[in-house]
Amino acid sequence: MTVTYLHSDLEGRARRLLLPEIFDYFAGGASAELTMRRNRTAWSNFSLVPRLDAEIQHHDARIPLLGGMRPSPLLISPMARLDLLGSGDERDAAVAAGLCGVSFTASTRSSVRASVVAECFRDTAQHRRVLKQLSPYHRELYEELHDDQAGEPAFLVQLYLLASTELTALLVDEAARSELDALVVTLDTPVLGVRMRDLRRGYRIGAGALEELAQSAGDVKGLGDSWWRDSRQSTSVSIQTLKALVGEIQVPVFAKGVLASSALSYVRRWGGSGIWISNHGGRQLDHVQSTADALAWQMQPGESRSPFEVIVDGGVESAHAVIVAGCLGASGVGLGRSAAWALVLGGSAGLASYLLELRLEMKRSLSLLGVASYGALGPEYLATPLCARHTDVDE
Repeated sequence: MTVTYLHSDLEGRARRLLLPEIFDYFAGGASAELTMRRNRTAWSNFSLVPRLDAEIQHHDARIPLLGGMRPSPLLISPMARLDLLGSGDERDAAVAAGLCGVSFTASTRSSVRASVVAECFRDTAQHRRVLKQLSPYHRELYEELHDDQAGEPAFLVQLYLLASTELTALLVDEAARSELDALVVTLDTPVLGVRMRDLRRGYRIGAGALEELAQSAGDVKGLGDSWWRDSRQSTSVSIQTLKALVGEIQVPVFAKGVLASSALSYVRRWGGSGIWISNHGGRQLDHVQSTADALAWQMQPGESRSPFEVIVDGGVESAHAVIVAGCLGASGVGLGRSAAWALVLGGSAGLASYLLELRLEMKRSLSLLGVASYGALGPEYLATPLCARHTDVDE
């Protein structure tokens, strides 16, 4: 019997394996968790319309993204401290992503330095090791999808601008050592949202690799024992700071945490290359719109997005959400909790199995829609009017 991951209550299965405080840290959202639930249900508000008159010989899931042709639009979104999940850490997740042609984003709050994660992401020997651990069915999926694969997935690094400019500079230096394809600056966390599950349990995660980075350079940078205070996110970010960052890092810089369409002009002012539509998985401000609805708003007449690239995440668990995101103009689609749960259930091999199943469902969905490539998706494949609003939420 083949163990499958897609459409199989990954969260419920993972919950049985995790300590309650660890599960709640990853599963929980802000305040009443309304936004977190909206993220999940919003994608299903959009119905698809196949076009059976199309004569297409080959279906291609590749997408131009971050200056290259990527095997798929999928990315692993930045997540803190994957080592707490007990079946590996960021290195294991990166190996699975690299094997499956899925781009990966290393978090500032990772348990492992970005440069080390990047090495694992690109390590073909590690890819072969995980491939041998897959079931016969998943190895067949890999062979089918690998035949279609061209180009390499991208490696991104997520950055919080911290209270300490010295510590932020260390993070930027570490990102550069990873030979990253893009830097993702998170702008929606001047303070943390009120996360009731963590408050009730009195739970707080440690700093992970950030502590190692600060302590290794403490004598040089004068951080000393104050590094924990200095590692808090900055409560304000100036245009000048972002302009300087763009000039220093020399790779595309994305603004993450964008919901309003007016953010485009803000990003243009400091030279950003793209936007990452996100509400932090519903973990920051509750009662904001879902990321699916925010992406739909971006499609409305008005200010052109060109030449910006758009990435979106939030509640993405199946190919349907990825296809809808493509119809709404996203070039990249991030996976968060669903990828974490797959890692819990099977380590690198479990996450790789989930990603391969998801990529197969995407490929078949493109065929059944009658569209030649992911980049050819557009609003004509949607039955639901843009800016569909929520009328019900799964409580």
